[in-house]
Amino acid sequence: MLAFPKILLVCIAILLLSPSSAYAQGDNFDVLISKAKYHTTEEIDYSQAENYAKSALKLKPQHQDLKILLARIYWLSNQFDLSENTFKEALQNDTESIELHIQILNLYESQSKFTKAYNWIEHSLSKFPKDENLLFRKAYNLDQQGYEQLAFKVSKELLSINPDHEKAKYIHDKLYPKNVDNFILASYSNYYSTNSEANNLTFYNLQYGRRIKSSTLVGMMTMLQNGNEKAMLYSAELYSKINKHTSSYLRMSASSSDLLPYLRLNGEITRGFKKGYEAYFRLSVLLLENETVEIWSPGIGKYYKNLYLTFNTNLIRKSSGLEWTYNLKFRRYFSNPQNYLGASIGSVPSDDIIGFRPDRNMSAIFFALESKMKVSLRSSIGLSYLKNIQKSVQSRDLISVFVRQDF
Repeated sequence: MLAFPKILLVCIAILLLSPSSAYAQGDNFDVLISKAKYHTTEEIDYSQAENYAKSALKLKPQHQDLKILLARIYWLSNQFDLSENTFKEALQNDTESIELHIQILNLYESQSKFTKAYNWIEHSLSKFPKDENLLFRKAYNLDQQGYEQLAFKVSKELLSINPDHEKAKYIHDKLYPKNVDNFILASYSNYYSTNSEANNLTFYNLQYGRRIKSSTLVGMMTMLQNGNEKAMLYSAELYSKINKHTSSYLRMSASSSDLLPYLRLNGEITRGFKKGYEAYFRLSVLLLENETVEIWSPGIGKYYKNLYLTFNTNLIRKSSGLEWTYNLKFRRYFSNPQNYLGASIGSVPSDDIIGFRPDRNMSAIFFALESKMKVSLRSSIGLSYLKNIQKSVQSRDLISVFVRQDF
């Protein structure tokens, strides 16, 4: 007679320990779906949401929206293989659903599986060849994998379909400078001083650049006017993309005037990392008439959405000894990478600032503002202002402007 009460107590205990299963079995289909959604979006509990969705699926095994919900629950709970299989099972029941194609693509890209995502995009485009979302995702995917030339081509294709596609414009404008065959650039820079003992320095610069495969070669002429004296500087630059994450920069400049370094050599290598970080190292060597100046410049940068922050230090080795300087720069991009405002503080902010007698002024402290704006698809202008914070006979401020035309 005592066996029955014991059995009853055990059954009650099991029911109390498994409330979700008991409730799920007693709920109707609509209630189960409602609870699954609630635990997916409101009171987050993916394990509970999965139980309710599976219980509902037993009642209606072919319910399409329920399969999609379960696939999302798997995705959100990091069960990626189950999510992929469930999405594809749902796709078999609706092969013309562009939304399901996009969901599977999102699943791959959320795991940074860009190669697998690209293959899926190609499969989806075979069914929807003119879909703007898929074309944009193809351009984005290629850009993420480092295939910038192909990404640029796809963005152009999409813009030919929809010239107002903002995201396609962003990728197009971002990659445009790396994919134009030629450009010319003219700039005017004036280092001026209110001190009567310091001449104003005026630089006129003309550049021509040409892209050759994954490199860009630039030749330039710079004329310096210092009072009644004039000097010419001739330079060549080479920008090269070594691989997906690494690029290099080389420059050589020569002059026959003692107003400028007789020979200037610059070399830089930049390496990109995950989460928008990059590191770079530049070595500059300046040959003057009576000494050689070396500048060792390691730096680190960080991209975050439309912001960029970079910091570098400069170890300057001269005959008079060693000097240490720094430069901190911030940029805010607008609409595309060719439109920005920036500010920086520090010393040796650019090659130009050490163009005139670097043994005198390259460790001065500057605050600078810069801007660049596209005025048309192939034309851009830029303006910068640099304020010398230190006061001395050699102290000068700078205003500079340039125009660039691509063709």
